[in-house]
Amino acid sequence: MKERARILGWSERDLSRQLAELETAGAITRRKVANRTRYEIHFDTQIGSLIPRLTVGEFLEAMKP
Repeated sequence: MKERARILGWSERDLSRQLAELETAGAITRRKVANRTRYEIHFDTQIGSLIPRLTVGEFLEAMKP
């Protein structure tokens, strides 16, 4: 999470907040696998302005492992 936040130029708290909003909107599903969190992305979900500073593509690109 720390590395992804750094890539985006966000704090970890900001990234966590954005992920929570995406989860609430149904755009992602979180699941724990051992000590890691995995995200399933629901590409067909409309998210409107949940990520106002980035395009969805930029956000997803930064989230790649």
